[in-house]
Amino acid sequence: MDQDYGMRSVKTRLILAGLNEIEEYGIKNFSLRRVALGAQVSCAAPYRHFKDKDDFIKEIIKYIGS
Repeated sequence: MDQDYGMRSVKTRLILAGLNEIEEYGIKNFSLRRVALGAQVSCAAPYRHFKDKDDFIKEIIKYIGS
């Protein structure tokens, strides 16, 4: 984990944890609960930043493309 991981915004931390989730489990087995755990936030946090799981994955794809 980066030294500044805790200094990043929650949304960025979720996206980075989402990338790790996809690398480890694939999109088919993507778990918002594991992502929240990896980002060190509550299980409700992904729903505060993204409409749903599909929206979250779209944001991850946008992040990769930027």
